[in-house]
Amino acid sequence: LDHGLYRHIDDNFRLLYRRLWRSIIFGDEHGIREASRELGVGDMYPLVASILTARPWDAIQRGDLESLRTPSGDAALEELRGYVREYRGQIADLLRRLPREIILLLKANDCLRCIDRQLGLPINNFAVMAEYTADTAWERARVQLAVLYLRATFAIQSFVARLRTFLPAPMV
Repeated sequence: LDHGLYRHIDDNFRLLYRRLWRSIIFGDEHGIREASRELGVGDMYPLVASILTARPWDAIQRGDLESLRTPSGDAALEELRGYVREYRGQIADLLRRLPREIILLLKANDCLRCIDRQLGLPINNFAVMAEYTADTAWERARVQLAVLYLRATFAIQSFVARLRTFLPAPMV
């Protein structure tokens, strides 16, 4: 079934999204602000984080996974509806400014949250996101280390080759 909701997400965007989620998970306001700025939404960073997590800004600032867990029940749903009514104008403005890739990812996050709720699964999607952001960070560091190793190896080999030109040839 092709519903037209496919998009290629380049590495730069993937790393930006990882930084945004890492900052959200750790309650790093500066990191959330910087990632949101790079997404083109500037000072709307509290709303970006709240929409991604479906949690209020004060819960995000606590910086622990439990405060990010989406509560279930009618009271929690009514609280969320209240936030949507209160901020609907800002939400509409934000959605116009966000890159299309983020909109697609928001939809995927909402679908996963809905499935979890319908199945009654106690999965903390934020813990899963934390694991994947750590994996992405490790992969990026691994690639950077490999490049650094290759550059160092080349530099050493070049140095040795130049050094050989200054040394007398061995006597046989």
